[in-house]
Parts: sequence; structure tokens; C-alpha cells
Amino acid sequence: MRKLQMQIIMNERWYIYIAIAALSALLYWACDKLQILKPKPLRIFVVLLIASLICWGISDIVCAPA
Repeated sequence: MRKLQMQIIMNERWYIYIAIAALSALLYWACDKLQILKPKPLRIFVVLLIASLICWGISDIVCAPA
């Protein structure tokens, strides 16, 4: 059972999570430098939401079957 769970996790597109983390870091840095969205919890939420939507959208376009 445990081996099957690990196999399912490894078959997912793990590189998308790395792209979300990298894009989130860049967006957070830009928002912090430009003083966009002063409240920190709101800034984190918005950055994660935007980064995940961008990455998932691009991955769906690139990896979608023709």
C-alpha cells in the first residue's frame, strides 16, 4: 500500500511545485520592493494565488494532450 502511494506521488508533475515556489519568491520580492499590498498576510495569500494560477495555466497549455 505504501509503495503504491509513493508511486502515485512520484508520477505527478512535481516540477510545477518548484515553478510555483520560484515564481512566488519573485512576486513576493517585487511586491515587497514596490510596497504593493502592505499587510503581510494578504501579500502572501495574493502572491501564492497568482503564482499558482499562472503556473497551472501554463502547465495545462504546455502539457495538455493535442
